[in-house]
Amino acid sequence: MLSGRLCTVAVVNSLLVFSLSGCGSSGGRPTVPAAEQITAHVVYGDQPVGEGSVNLVMDGTGNSAFGDLDANGSVTLTNVPLGSYTVIVMPPAEKDPDPENPMPVKTYSNIPPKFRSQTSSPLKAEVTAETKTLEFNLKQ
Repeated sequence: MLSGRLCTVAVVNSLLVFSLSGCGSSGGRPTVPAAEQITAHVVYGDQPVGEGSVNLVMDGTGNSAFGDLDANGSVTLTNVPLGSYTVIVMPPAEKDPDPENPMPVKTYSNIPPKFRSQTSSPLKAEVTAETKTLEFNLKQ
C-alpha cells in the first residue's frame, strides 16, 4: 500500500516538474539589435512643435517607441529596435474638464490630423545602428 502511494506521489511530482519547466523567464531570449539613443525633432514649417508626443510604430510588428516632445520640438528615445517605422505625432492628451471652470479646447493646428494616425501618417523612419537623429516637418 505504501509503495503504491509513493509511486503516485512520484508520478504527480514528475508531472508537476515537467509542466512548470516552461514557465517563468529564462533570461535566454535573444536580444534585438537597437539604436542606443535617437533624438527626434518635429517642426511645423520652421517652428518647433513644442507640445505633444512622437510614437514610432515598427512596420509589421506593432512594436513601438514613444516619448513626449519638449518645448524645442525634440524627444529622446532609447533602445529603439532597428527597423522600419511609421511615425505618429499626437497632440497632448486633453485634461479632464472641470465643470466649474471650463477651459477652451486647444486645436493644435501645428499637428495636422493625418499625422495622428498610423494608417494615415506619411512619416516614415528607418532606424539603423548609425541613426542618431530623425527630422520631421509636419507642414507638407
